[in-house]
Amino acid sequence: MPGNLDRIRAVFEAWRDSKGQDASPWFDLADDDIIFKSAAGGREPVGPMGHSNRKAALRGYFDFIIQHMEMLEHEIEHYLEDDDMVIAIGNSCWRIRRTGRIFKSRTANLFWFRDGRIIRYENLYDSAALLDASGVETPVKPARAADARHHR
Repeated sequence: MPGNLDRIRAVFEAWRDSKGQDASPWFDLADDDIIFKSAAGGREPVGPMGHSNRKAALRGYFDFIIQHMEMLEHEIEHYLEDDDMVIAIGNSCWRIRRTGRIFKSRTANLFWFRDGRIIRYENLYDSAALLDASGVETPVKPARAADARHHR
């Protein structure tokens, strides 16, 4: 019987091989009550990529990616396992279909398992790069004078 790391490796390989067009291996491994969190916590205007509970919400997340993003590259370089947790670290590159812009990011994916099923998934990436590729201007707050003096 494969371990949790082997399960995650197989899912990422299937995801990459499908060029991000078949998310069914994710759903097969996810618990019905999975907790999912993304780097920007739902602030991304490109879709439902925030915090959600339940497999149906995870399905909406992947459906959005499949519809609005084109995978150009997705490679996991390192897998780490500790008890019921697996971490996958790599690089990802996508084209946002609406803008044609490229989104590249280093990624860290954290998975917690119970009885061979993913019960929690945290997806960490450069959310500012995603916003930029999506054509969203992020406001920059001007530095306060007191802050500027402090950093001299």
